[in-house]
Amino acid sequence: MSLKSIARACDNRARLRQLADTVNILPKDSGLPYKVRVSSKSPVRKPRIRVYTGNGFETISVSIEDKPLQVAGKKNAIQQKELEQVYGWIILNKEALLNYWNDAEADAVELIRSLRSL
Repeated sequence: MSLKSIARACDNRARLRQLADTVNILPKDSGLPYKVRVSSKSPVRKPRIRVYTGNGFETISVSIEDKPLQVAGKKNAIQQKELEQVYGWIILNKEALLNYWNDAEADAVELIRSLRSL
């Protein structure tokens, strides 16, 4: 096996692990107008969630911190009022979101149970 194929296999395993550690939170559970995707730690990114904008598979990424910010995705993909709701939801659930982000053995069911709706 070549070094390139070993590296590719490692990258694929890491990506598969990340996909397996992804939880979709539906609007009925979050109180937000959009579906939210929460995942565990990424080796190259700071804590964040993804918000589906309602435009197909388009998402924006929002940081998980005391003062959340949109860190990726098309600006104005969602209305400012709705973005402020996302910020509020993150602040409300910051501890649970960061626990899930940081714990490779985190339980998705436990995360869902611990999240609070707006």
